[in-house]
Formats: sequence, structure tokens, C-alpha cells
Amino acid sequence: MAYFPMFVNLEGRRCLVIGGGRVAYRKASALVSFGAQLLIVTDQVLPELAKLEEREPRVRLLLRPARAEDAEGMELVVCASDDHELHRKAAAYCREHQIPVNVADDRELSTFLFPGLVRQEDVVVGITTGGNSPAAARYLRQQMEAQIPRYLGKLAKQLGSLRELVKERIPDGKRREQLFSRLFAAGVERNGDLPEELVSRMIAEEEQAGKKMKKKIRIGTRKSDLSVAQTMLVVNAMKAAFPDTEFELVCRSTVGDKILDKPLLAFGGKGVFVSEFEEALLRGEIHFAVHSAKDLPMELDQGLEIVGVMPRGDVRDVLVIMNRKGQRNGEVIRIGTSSLRRKIQIEALGEKLWPEQAVVCENLRGNVLTRLDKLEQGLYDGIILAAAGLERLDIGNQRPGRYQFYYLSPEEMIPAGGQGILAVEGRKGDAVNEIARAVSDPEAMEALWAERLVLKLLGSGCHEPVGAYCQREGNRLHMTGIYERNGVRRREEIWEFDKEAGGACWERAARRLADRLLGRQSGEESKEADGEGNGRADQEYHVQAGKGEY
Repeated sequence: MAYFPMFVNLEGRRCLVIGGGRVAYRKASALVSFGAQLLIVTDQVLPELAKLEEREPRVRLLLRPARAEDAEGMELVVCASDDHELHRKAAAYCREHQIPVNVADDRELSTFLFPGLVRQEDVVVGITTGGNSPAAARYLRQQMEAQIPRYLGKLAKQLGSLRELVKERIPDGKRREQLFSRLFAAGVERNGDLPEELVSRMIAEEEQAGKKMKKKIRIGTRKSDLSVAQTMLVVNAMKAAFPDTEFELVCRSTVGDKILDKPLLAFGGKGVFVSEFEEALLRGEIHFAVHSAKDLPMELDQGLEIVGVMPRGDVRDVLVIMNRKGQRNGEVIRIGTSSLRRKIQIEALGEKLWPEQAVVCENLRGNVLTRLDKLEQGLYDGIILAAAGLERLDIGNQRPGRYQFYYLSPEEMIPAGGQGILAVEGRKGDAVNEIARAVSDPEAMEALWAERLVLKLLGSGCHEPVGAYCQREGNRLHMTGIYERNGVRRREEIWEFDKEAGGACWERAARRLADRLLGRQSGEESKEADGEGNGRADQEYHVQAGKGEY
């Protein structure tokens, strides 16, 4: 059996050595040299062990027959006496109480092996043959002691003392690694002598070389297949615009990716998908983070902003069902979705889609492929996904022939604010933001800004059903929205002539839509749009027992 080597900090930890012979002395000396608080229990003791207690305040010698219970409260136990029965009892006690134990000459009773050690300062080499041959381990230790330069420990300690300084001066990890390799080589060449003047000069050289190199842009994204695919759309656009710039993906799992058995509103809302990336932006670990715009919370962390967006993809929602023959009759239709916005709209469409069958929405979390897997397992009769995500993952070709896709128009199901848009988040005022702005789509940015303004004016997050969709049609702006609060649901439509620059028309339309979704007139109703209709009359109905009645 091969044993995995693991180095443990013993500083201040309570350790027990049972035995008073030469093996016990050798192991006790090693343990105390690494800072252990040592209790040695034996009825017969070598003079060397007694002297160890005299010179080491961390060592206590107890002259009496050892018992298995001496291991109580210990963090590590070494059995090194001649009493095999005592060793067996002590090892059983340690196993029961989950205390690491080493039994000399008996690896079956041991839960860890005591390695042969070669040490210089903080440089430690552990050697084991899995308990098969102490002679081979001793031979290897002697060979290593002869080969390792005597200055190595001192040199390693000096390099360790430079880490904070180098990290501050050389932010790029690879360049830091290169610098330490050069410093180590210089120390070896000088037999461990590494003067401060030489260290300062080499750090300055590496710092200057890093400034001259082309900049590497680090872009944060979630680990899911969809997030990576979407981020690569952004990266490829940036590469085309800035071919001399290097780009690196930094993939992380967020709280929202890890907790899949609860609705988002139960543990933090949309922010659970972005908080790790916002912290990384503020710490300077990444330059940008790419998000599905609909997942962004209304308030970004202070010092951050949306610095660019890609051209908008398909805004529609898609009802996905299995491609199987036969229909369900007279049964409840279970639709998987974690979105309150989708829930209220698919339930309202239920009579049209499934005549004489009740529609019930059940919580569905996870990435796109996970949700499709749950559909295939029969946990749902259908699930609702964003068309843009399905297209970016090329699901039709990845899983051909498995599903039927029913695309719901924005009139049938009003999208979420920002749906279909990829947003690039960055630090305010950072010069690198020009890279994101160079590939940003102005029309998508306008629409996202207007839709987020509607959501902000409504004061909603993911705790209330809300949708907002803005588009330009000729010289007019068209905005639709749906919102439910306190059991009252409204669906509204606004038209606005695009007569002014600077986003004033978008803002006016967004404010009018928000007012009407809140059930109030904005003061401009019936006057604007130069005689054009301002949209349909208020549609309001009360929700009872999960169903709406006009």
C-alpha cells in the first residue's frame, strides 16, 4: 500500500509517546523539534529521555506503566515500547476516538507512518517505504542528507520572507513564479548567499519587464457550460477588436450554483450568482465579469458598473417537452420553473395550451443541461428555458430529436428584464473598460438600461413576478411589462416616439410603464406619442389560489 504524504503543523499540539527506549527517544526528539507538547509515559527510561525533559520545557516524563487511556485528549500518539498487547489496546482506543496513532514495527495497527526525516530549517523531506523496509528508508535518508546542500534551508527561508514584497510589486502570478526561480538559481550559484542589493535589482527588473509586456485581461464567469459558452462570445469579440491582447477565463462556482434545492428568494435572490465575481473585481483579481443580464441584481457593488453589453440574442422563452407520442388527459400538467414571472404567465396560458387540464408550476433549479436531464427523468411534463441559452448551447444538435420546442412570443410571455443580453461588469473608471466599450452594442445597452430602470422603479427583485421588455420599432420605442404585487397583476404596453437624443425618450417610456404597472397615471398619459395610442387599457385581475381571473 502506498501512503499519501501529508505535512502537519504540530506547534503546541498535545502528543503522547509510549515507551522509553531508543525508538521512543528518536521519535520523541523529532516531535518536540517540530513544536509538539510531549508526554512520555514509561516505567523504564533511557538517560537521553530524562535529559530531553530537562532541556525541553515542552516535554513531560511520567515514570509508570503506560495505559491505553493515557491517549485521552491527545492529538497524536506514538507507541514505541516492547509491550505488544499495550500497543494493541492503545491503537484500538485511538481508532475509537479518531486519534492518529503510529505503532512501531506494526503498520496494521497504525493509522499513520512515522517517516524518516531530513531537515534544514523549514525544508523538510519525509521518507517512507510503507513500513516494508526501515533499512531502505534509512538508506534513502542518508543519500538525501549527502545530496542536499547545507545552505538550502537558509536560502528557502530568505525566499519565503520576500513573498509579501514580491506579491505587492509583481501582481502577475506567473511572473512571480519566474522571479522566484531566478532568485533561487542565483542563491544556489552563490552557495546560499543572496545579497539584498541583488534581490532588489532582480525584483525591479521583473517589475519593469511586466509593465512592458502586453496586458492579460482576466474575465470571470460561472463554471456552467452555458456561462462559459456565453463568456467566449464576449472574449472572441474582444480578441477580434484587440488581437494583441491576451485573455484568460477565471471560472468559479457561485452560491447560486451550489444551492439547488431551494428557490432563489429563499437564500438571497439574484445576487447569489454575482457576489463572488464582484468581490474578485474589487480585489483586482479579475478585470471583467460576464453575466446573463437578467441575473444581475438591481444594485451593483459600490465602485462597479456595467461597462458593455453584447448584441441582444433571442428574447423569447421556450416551453420544452419530451418528443414522445401520446397526450396526457385529465391530469395536472407539471411545469418546471424557478421564475415567478414565468409561473404566472404559463399558468395564464394554460387553458390555451392544455385545454381542460390544470397547470401547476414546480420549482426547478440547476444549469440548462441539468434541467433538461430532470425533464427526461419524467419529473416534469415541461420546462421553460430562455431561447438564447438553448441556442448558445446548440441543444438541438447536442441532443437531436429528444425534445419539442414551443417558442413563446414576447406578446405571449413577456421576457425578464435583460433577457438575451450578455452584460460585462467592471470597475468604475478603469482604463481597461475601453476594451468592453469597443465591442458593446448601443441598442442593447439602451434597452437594458430602460428595462432595469423599470425594475428599479418597481422596487422589485426576484421576490415578485415582474417582466419588462423594450425594443425599437422604426422611430418609436415599444415597452411592455407585467407585474404582480399583493395579489394584483397588471400587464401594460407603452409606445413612445424617439424624438430626443441622450436616452430621454427611453427614460420617459420606462417611467410611464412603471407608473402604469403600479396602477397610477404619470401625468403624461393620453398626451404623449403625438396622437398615437398609448397602449391597451389597464388589465387588472386578482390572483386567488394560484389562478387569475379577468
